[in-house]
Formats: sequence, structure tokens, C-alpha cells
Amino acid sequence: MASAPVAASAPSRTIAEIRSIANGFVVRVDDPEVRKANQDSKQPYQDPMKEYSFTTVEKALAWIKANIQTLTADEDEDGDEFGASFKRATTEN
Repeated sequence: MASAPVAASAPSRTIAEIRSIANGFVVRVDDPEVRKANQDSKQPYQDPMKEYSFTTVEKALAWIKANIQTLTADEDEDGDEFGASFKRATTEN
């Protein structure tokens, strides 16, 4: 399967991380509902990153394919603090 070239200056963010483990694969993604709940100071903090384990690469890829359109980027990701800060500063009243 061929993919279209991506411009070097195109903005990008990690929306999923895939790791191999002894008996399969782990897909780590951001949970936007938990991230939103963390903004409420009355709630205890929860890690917004969720991990899903799969025994085969086929199962991991099938899950990613079924969910990729609903995954969100982690705005607090290392290396992009400037982008997240700029976005917050330009959208605040």
C-alpha cells in the first residue's frame, strides 16, 4: 500500500503508541473523557493514557483501524508544550 508524501512542515502529533510485549502488543492512547474530567479540580487526577493489550498484530491493527478516527492527540506530549500553550493562549477570553 503506497502512501502520499507528507510535507516536512506538516504539523503532527502522536495519537497512539504501539509497544511489543512478551505475549503480544500494547496500544496506548489518550482518553479525552478522562482528560476532561481531570480539568475539574474536584475530581482526583487520573492518567488519561489508556492501554489496550492484544495477542496478535492483526488484532492490534484491527482495533487501531476501527478506532483511529476517534483518537485524539495528547496536547501535553513532550516536545510540543509550545504548541499546546500557544493554542490555549490564543483561545482564552
